[in-house]
Amino acid sequence: MPDWRQYVRERIGRLGLDAAREEEIVSELASHLEDCYEESLRLATSEQEAVVRAKQEVSDWGALAEAIRLAQSEEENMNNRTKHLWLPGLATLTLSMLLLMILIRSGIQPLVVALQPPHSLLLYLPWLVALPALGGAGTYWSRRAGGGQQAGIAAGLFSAWAMGALFLAMWPLAFFIDRHVPAGAKLYSLALSLLNWGVIPAAALLVGVLPFLKGSRLSPRVKTES
Repeated sequence: MPDWRQYVRERIGRLGLDAAREEEIVSELASHLEDCYEESLRLATSEQEAVVRAKQEVSDWGALAEAIRLAQSEEENMNNRTKHLWLPGLATLTLSMLLLMILIRSGIQPLVVALQPPHSLLLYLPWLVALPALGGAGTYWSRRAGGGQQAGIAAGLFSAWAMGALFLAMWPLAFFIDRHVPAGAKLYSLALSLLNWGVIPAAALLVGVLPFLKGSRLSPRVKTES
């Protein structure tokens, strides 16, 4: 029986991946070819013909290698987005919403900034004061995980973006609710909502984000022994 691992290694070449991952891929392909070879033998095929059939499973090794590289690159990008954006971003969003809910349920009244009647801004000052710490924590987490400046900003401002996106998603519903309200008044109300729950919180978060954008990534240092 052929050495299928050696056969695969010679044809697929170097994939440019981590050595352990490359060996895992080679083993999987070799195992597949071996299964095809043994299946052909069970069908009363000669050994030589079984080898030929197994080798025909892959007609273009170059194309297969390129497909593997692309798939691994996409998987790595997805893993990086999870580590650099989604995990820190969702964590800070959850904490900011919990804090806001606690403040509301505890009876703390917002600062009301009256604008064009009947519109006003509702500013929960203790919440806004706490947001820089949450924004800084999200950015620090992202940078510590190896994320760049853009990922750090996105993670730190994630909660403001999420709330702003929520109000934007609700905007089309405004034209089907309270149809007696003029469209201009609805747009004005939407703009105030975005200001109140998107722009102002984003500015507060940014105060905590900025200090963690200086320098390179905050990856843990690896100590080497001489």
